[in-house]
Amino acid sequence: MVTSFVRGLFALTLGFSCGMPAFAADPPAVPPPTAPAPAAPAPAAEAPEFNPLTIPQTAELKPLLEYIDQVGRWQPTLTPDMRQNPEAMAKAKAQFAGSRIAMVTAIDKALALKPEDSARNELLHAKLDALRFVNMLSDDEKQKKQAEDDFEKLTESLLKDKDQELAKYAFKIMLMIRMNHFADGSSKEPAEKLIADIMAAVDSDENRLEGMMVANNVTYLLEMKGQYEAAKAMFNAILRNAAKVPDPRMQKQLTVKAEEGLQRLSLIGQAPEVKGTTLDGKPFDLASLKGKVVLIDFWATWCGPCRAELPNVIKNYEQYHKAGFEVVGISLDDKKDALDAFFKDQPLPWTTLFNPDEATRGFDDPIAAKFFVNAIPATYLIDRTGKLVHMNVRGERLGELLKSMFPEVK
Repeated sequence: MVTSFVRGLFALTLGFSCGMPAFAADPPAVPPPTAPAPAAPAPAAEAPEFNPLTIPQTAELKPLLEYIDQVGRWQPTLTPDMRQNPEAMAKAKAQFAGSRIAMVTAIDKALALKPEDSARNELLHAKLDALRFVNMLSDDEKQKKQAEDDFEKLTESLLKDKDQELAKYAFKIMLMIRMNHFADGSSKEPAEKLIADIMAAVDSDENRLEGMMVANNVTYLLEMKGQYEAAKAMFNAILRNAAKVPDPRMQKQLTVKAEEGLQRLSLIGQAPEVKGTTLDGKPFDLASLKGKVVLIDFWATWCGPCRAELPNVIKNYEQYHKAGFEVVGISLDDKKDALDAFFKDQPLPWTTLFNPDEATRGFDDPIAAKFFVNAIPATYLIDRTGKLVHMNVRGERLGELLKSMFPEVK
């Protein structure tokens, strides 16, 4: 039987994005304390290492389910040193994507054998998750696109599945697919229609939880797109429905995030006070930059997306700095050694703040708390009057906003 681990795959990564847990191996099985010590096993040949790409060549269901279960638990070996090595991480990504392609093939073989309903549903969950990871991690654009197309077709086919739970799961994913297309600019449907559908799902008895999970995830995308009123509406929808969620812990998590989101959005139009200490120990006050356009960038050396965004920030800094654009980086690293090592290899041309108080570093940093930062990268754009005008500005949008703020720069 395929085990329930497949349902949690969306929440797991190899450490390629910030704020997400890395894979952890299952704990070894141990006998209960009262059990007698097992007899020493007879010498045996060492078992061959599991190869996730070796799909069982069989027409029987059981070995296919065992393989799918095992490949689902498999992960590339990653040491701390390898996590800092781009080539090693690229190899691990390719291995993991390859294992999920093989997993999809095995799942299709298993589904063709008409398994019982419980196994079928687990297999379909596993296939969705595997396709998602291929799309996320493969460096082959053709492979990524095929996985995306297959993922969307499978999701659409499950919207009216005979299993109600699977249909609800597909409903949630389809909302996310539509939201992703809105985020990347490929959607042709009006944003208002999509937002209205998500809001209706949040308020619906049948799809409340699925809608709330989507709304919880898309608020960040709405902030990135500058859809602040829509983001506020999402947070308010979550708040008015959170008490109806059966799990008390989830109730609390959804409520806290929504309340913090509304507080964060309330900063727009305000003039935030930012005082701190630079990396070299000097006092800093954002008020000293009044009259300039300032990007406040919360980041950390351990955050892959933060580091991936740096070339874009540097490009815009070089283009607009002489016209009055400044960047203030606020490091949420726990250790100064990590920052020192980073700056030795890649010095940044702007001011970087680092909390001298070890007890309140990272997400406990007082400045991060003032801006309600709960994930990074988190960026805030301040205009010449000192007011916060945009948040979560990344990628092309940063350049577009700066171009509008510095029309004289060609």
